[in-house]
Amino acid sequence: MSDEDHPPLVAMPQQALLAAIVASSHDAIISKTLDGVIMSWNRGAQRIFGYEPQEAIGRSILMLVPPELHAEEASILRRLRLGEAVQDLGTERLRKDGGRIAVSVTSSPVRDEQGRIVGASKVVRDVSAAKAAANELAQSRARLAGIVDSAMDAIITVDECGAIVLFNDAASRMFGCDPSQARGQPLERFIPQRFREEHGERMRRFGAGAPTPRAMGFPGAIWALRSDGREFPVEASISHVQVEGQRLYTVIMRDVSELRQAREDRRVIENQLREAQKMEAIGTLAGGIAHDFNNIIAAILGNIGLARVELDAGHTALPYLDQIDSAASRARSVVRQILSFSRRQPQQFVIQPLRPVIHEAVTLMRVTLPSIVRLEARLAETDMHVRADSTQLQQVVLNLCTNAWHALQGSTGRIEIGMDEVKLDAAAALRAGELPPGDYAHLWVRDNGIGMDEATRSRIFEPFFTTKPRGEGTGLGLSVVHGIVVDHHGAIAVDSAPGLGSTFHLYLPVATPPPQATTNAPASAEPFAAQGQRVIYVDDDDVMTLMVERLLTRRGFAVVCYQDAHAAIDAIRADPARCDCVVTDYNMPDASGLDVARTLASIAPSLPVIVSSGYISDELRAGAERFGVRAVMEKENTFDELPGLIGRVLSEAAH
Repeated sequence: MSDEDHPPLVAMPQQALLAAIVASSHDAIISKTLDGVIMSWNRGAQRIFGYEPQEAIGRSILMLVPPELHAEEASILRRLRLGEAVQDLGTERLRKDGGRIAVSVTSSPVRDEQGRIVGASKVVRDVSAAKAAANELAQSRARLAGIVDSAMDAIITVDECGAIVLFNDAASRMFGCDPSQARGQPLERFIPQRFREEHGERMRRFGAGAPTPRAMGFPGAIWALRSDGREFPVEASISHVQVEGQRLYTVIMRDVSELRQAREDRRVIENQLREAQKMEAIGTLAGGIAHDFNNIIAAILGNIGLARVELDAGHTALPYLDQIDSAASRARSVVRQILSFSRRQPQQFVIQPLRPVIHEAVTLMRVTLPSIVRLEARLAETDMHVRADSTQLQQVVLNLCTNAWHALQGSTGRIEIGMDEVKLDAAAALRAGELPPGDYAHLWVRDNGIGMDEATRSRIFEPFFTTKPRGEGTGLGLSVVHGIVVDHHGAIAVDSAPGLGSTFHLYLPVATPPPQATTNAPASAEPFAAQGQRVIYVDDDDVMTLMVERLLTRRGFAVVCYQDAHAAIDAIRADPARCDCVVTDYNMPDASGLDVARTLASIAPSLPVIVSSGYISDELRAGAERFGVRAVMEKENTFDELPGLIGRVLSEAAH
């Protein structure tokens, strides 16, 4: 458009110029009397309110005011009469069609040439669109704030200076800090001192990159700091973005304390499972070894017994046989203890004397500890009874002795196991472990090892706590001991100091011994007198078959031995009446003792069967009962028990 297209600005009277400006204003410009009667009405007022000038002039301004806001208009008129102006009043007004619009109202008093207030001018601006946009923005911000505050993770936004500008509810809960107290504070406030330099360097490196809304930075575990000074692990990610020319950094954090603990618990449970599987494997292995080893022990003990019978009372070889018998008996005892400890059985609380239980554990420890460690037992002869699971009590002693052994750190030393009876009054019982006063069996395990300081002593019974290097201990030994003692309604305490060794004290309530069973049987029963009863003995070990044949023959039985189970079964099937009793080994290569018993139950149901085994498991006992086996015998006791056991079984069968 050329300059010729613009008409020249023509000089016009000031009043006419003002009138033209008012008429062309986009806002509504209205004049009114001090009583609220409309005196003028421009095109802006016509556009906003929908009234033609002739419809508005001369009418009350209240036609534009919602009824509930009439008092507001009256207040405006009072202020105008006093010469006060009203600036940018946000309110609502009515259109001709009855619709409401949001407006901003500015009213000023109008004065004449003498300065008297003769009326008022009102400028009304339609702000509906702006208010709607503001409302939408506020709602959007509220929705965003709701989403941020409802997040389960902590969301923290900081500016370029590291000052917090957003701190959601999850962050408030996580750090124990109100958002109002966090905003404006540096993010380092919530980072442990030792990590702040590293954190600052990460932020600088990250800030040097291009802005992006994509999460990036340092996913993974770091440490954070609660308001109370406690540290905790978090997983964090960081992103940054430009907002109105300002770079903002948003950190999202998740407290992984429980996750870490769950992972640690899982690791420990897996270790426990591996240990349980190892123990189960050891138990299975021990069962197999025990069977073979007890074959040897049974043969040794049996042949010793036969040799003694053959020798005169003053024979010079008898002392040597006694030494062999003693050694074989000790070997039998060790095997029994290994089997007892390796079995996985539910708790069986029985009132029993404590001394034999502890004595067995001491015996097992003697063959376990290295020769450089001296084990001393100081067990009172007092016949104390406790209600206990013997296997678990032995585990307590073994765990404490193993702990004492480790405290010696591979050097020479001494471990003492002691037992006596004590009477605890109320104060002593409370010191011992909040026990009721009364009589207790006091058991202790003492070492002269490195000892413990107070900090270690206060935590030794915590699960998973260990002072051993990683991979050398699970931290479960003493916690297991504590759990077992508590299950026995007892208490455990420890005395220790660095360099002075440690003493663990156990207190178990003394129980009243069960009454002795009464019987009408004679004090000593006459041994069974065999008169040629026919016995078939089945065992794949030729030494055992030879020993048993000689043993039973000397006792008056007619014995036929088989090293093949199927050959023995075929012989019985051919003529069941030619056999009065069958004794079979359990663990044989071609058929087990239970296989023999099951087959004979169908061939000759009334034929008594005895099963002998070097390892009597729960499965063996259950199978023996199922197939009608009359008795199960520990194989290492063959020489002492088998003749009498056969006699008892035959006597029961005869009745």
